[in-house]
Amino acid sequence: DEDASALFKHEVPKFKAASVREQAGVELLQAITGTDVSVVLDPTMLLTQAEWSTLFDLDQIAVPKGKYVFTYVLGQKSPATLRMIQDFRAQGYEIVEFHNTDFHQLRKYFAKDPAEFVAFINHAAAVITDSFHAAVFATIFHTPFTIAERADQAHQKMSSRIDTLLDMTGLAKRRMAEVDTIAEVLAVDFAASDARIAERRVESLTFLQAALRD
Repeated sequence: DEDASALFKHEVPKFKAASVREQAGVELLQAITGTDVSVVLDPTMLLTQAEWSTLFDLDQIAVPKGKYVFTYVLGQKSPATLRMIQDFRAQGYEIVEFHNTDFHQLRKYFAKDPAEFVAFINHAAAVITDSFHAAVFATIFHTPFTIAERADQAHQKMSSRIDTLLDMTGLAKRRMAEVDTIAEVLAVDFAASDARIAERRVESLTFLQAALRD
């Protein structure tokens, strides 16, 4: 959009510092404005697992009993995504369709708040999602996850954010194209991702503190 580009080109250089959450945003904004742009963590990742648990008092939030898979898919589910969900269901997992508006019978988990969103991910056996923030919280709480494929092209805007997240955490092979069995979904080591996030958290907070300093 030419009008938006002109606005960004004129206004962004007025800021003392500029940051975005994904590498694609750096390339786009620098090309438009000619200014330096930094990648920082999404604000949700500036808090640790312990800090989120305390903030939302997660132990006091009711979650489904038994083993369940948390699904939060914003786009149209692809055949591969539907097959993965069915595979988990066949293995006795409850499928928690969070915020699903497609079918009346799936609205059981529709009217939930952000604290419940985090608590459900924390206690899930696995997460199937195409959502950036669901992937973030699965990573923070060490819940095995896979990035769902989308059957439509109308909801692809978060892809670059997810790409940056997966590359930064060393979890690049969490996409369903590469993790297509239950065993592969559940087999994930978060040790390296914890270290990488901790390092980037320090860098991001340092950037923000410098940017906000008079």
